[in-house]
Amino acid sequence: MKDCTPFFPSRRHTFLVVLTACALTVAVVGLAATIALTSYRATLVSAGQNARFISSLVANQMGMALVDIDGTLDEMSLHLKVHGKEHQAEDIRRMNELFDSIRLGELALKGLQLTDEAGHVEAESGMSVLREAVDIADIRKHLKGRDMFLSSPVRDPSRPRGWIFSISKRVRELNGESDHYVTAVVDLEALHGSFAQLEMPSGTRIVVSNSDGVVYLAGPGQEEVVGRTVPEFRAQAGNGTRRDIPRLESGTVTGISGVAHFPLQVFAAFPRDEVLNPWRRHALTYGGISLALVLVSVGLSVALVRSQMQLNCQSRALALAASTDTLTGVLNRRSFLEAARREFSRAKRNGGALACAMMDLDHFKNVNDTYGHMVGDMVLSSAARLVSSRLREADLVCRYGGEEFVLLLPDTDLAGAATLAESLRTSLSGLRLELESACFLVTASFGVAEILPDHATFDDLLVQADQALYLAKTQGRNQVCQAPHRPSDV
Repeated sequence: MKDCTPFFPSRRHTFLVVLTACALTVAVVGLAATIALTSYRATLVSAGQNARFISSLVANQMGMALVDIDGTLDEMSLHLKVHGKEHQAEDIRRMNELFDSIRLGELALKGLQLTDEAGHVEAESGMSVLREAVDIADIRKHLKGRDMFLSSPVRDPSRPRGWIFSISKRVRELNGESDHYVTAVVDLEALHGSFAQLEMPSGTRIVVSNSDGVVYLAGPGQEEVVGRTVPEFRAQAGNGTRRDIPRLESGTVTGISGVAHFPLQVFAAFPRDEVLNPWRRHALTYGGISLALVLVSVGLSVALVRSQMQLNCQSRALALAASTDTLTGVLNRRSFLEAARREFSRAKRNGGALACAMMDLDHFKNVNDTYGHMVGDMVLSSAARLVSSRLREADLVCRYGGEEFVLLLPDTDLAGAATLAESLRTSLSGLRLELESACFLVTASFGVAEILPDHATFDDLLVQADQALYLAKTQGRNQVCQAPHRPSDV
């Protein structure tokens, strides 16, 4: 063995120290950057989920308020169907009283109006000031082909800073023909009160628009866009689509939800800076930890490389003396042949029994070609472990080459070797290897031979076992064949 005394680092070793330190530094910095990026994305995703949750709460509250108003319109339609036109003409006063009682029972209702097919007002409540804000012709136009229409928001004539919009429905007779329209004027400020009591994170902005992008509610700080058409709000949630992290405007994280049964959508937005403040604090913490880890890794790398240099000589000697196959863990061909020749000489000298078995994994090339060499290596190592577990301590096994293995069985005759080979063949055929895409079974062919008086060297015994293996493969594989007692008979 070569001299393995420790030696001091040369320039080459110093370079290795620096290179290792740099590699560890890059690894630590990369890890810290990966953690920071993952945390950044997780923070934004979580904020988006919270924004969608807030928007869904607002949408549910608005939906319940609007459903109540829609029920009011249905109640009016049912009254008309039950009492008919004649009753309306005879008792307009009672119809107006009914409208007054309905309107006063709904906080968000500013007015109610009943018009005929021609657009003439037949009954109303609270419309004295709001009549000019309700465009009957526009309502009739939009209700052609559909049963409900939501108008765009307009200024409330009774309150300069207020906004209103109308919900209109057609009243159909029993034969399906429409003859009246009922309209409810809704106070947007009162509608805002339906969700104003919800607990929301500070800085949350709420915007309600229809599928055309017309803004009904906005705030805080965005009230000036009410009544305007904003293209960015057009058909975001109304068609059922969602974005993972949609953007209301630059610097916000937004969630979108549709209002059930109505062509409205709710946007809830959080300021991005406030969302990312916790992440920034964590990033600074990660940065400090990373710097400390870099210093530690540099010190450890120096110690590691110095220790490695002392072990290099020993590892080279161990590599030269290695006697096992690195993949399967069994003896390699060189060390096996040395041990087998010694055992053969002992058997010839003492007259003891000695048997040799050659094993070949069936169709192994197809495994490599179909599943790749990594799977082939797994098959080889699995088969080697199984065979090794069935052998005695005195038995020898080696990977002779490729998918071929050789077993040397001291104090074993031909019948005993054949029995062992059959046992191994049966065990291997039950070895089931499963992959993500497929599973398959492993089979093997065996050729066995025993030492004969006319065998001069171990190679003679090995050749006879190889001939028996060839016979097993030509007869269909997955079987055990014995060599005849006389080589000339093979």
